[in-house]
Amino acid sequence: MSDGKTKKTVKKVVLAYSGGLDTSIILKWLQTTYGCEVVTFTADLGQGEELAPAREKALLLGIKKENIFVEDLREEFVRDYVFPMFRANALYEGQYLLGTSIARPLIAKKQIESLLDVVTRRFEAAGTTQLHRHRQATGNPYLLAGAFSSCRPDERTDLSEIVAAQID
Repeated sequence: MSDGKTKKTVKKVVLAYSGGLDTSIILKWLQTTYGCEVVTFTADLGQGEELAPAREKALLLGIKKENIFVEDLREEFVRDYVFPMFRANALYEGQYLLGTSIARPLIAKKQIESLLDVVTRRFEAAGTTQLHRHRQATGNPYLLAGAFSSCRPDERTDLSEIVAAQID
């Protein structure tokens, strides 16, 4: 994301936002580091009571009401992702049913459909691999950036400083 000397100019970022600690820290980091407008995208996959607090937290963190999106993806998620996963008996490491990782391609697809400058989400290595496979399969040309997994150590320090400043 950065060469250590200059920051890339970013005007607007759509962040897959859960309202949890990780995505809230990333939200503030994006605002502070890039001075960009942040749009939150929360996918309703059936989590129910967690959606209203995520919206409220985004408002508290300075996101404009018109930049908070919550999209109901329950039907598409179950029809196009969960049922095929069960039919394929898809297991992680041959033991565990796939959890949130199965939702990542759908969330990324919906973010990209919003046609904003950059799509960002905290992806662990396995999630990034899944996302790249999805992008290759769909031929999607949009830039995808994993905010945490691509952070250099000095950027992680920046994140810690942002958290400390918000607490003070």
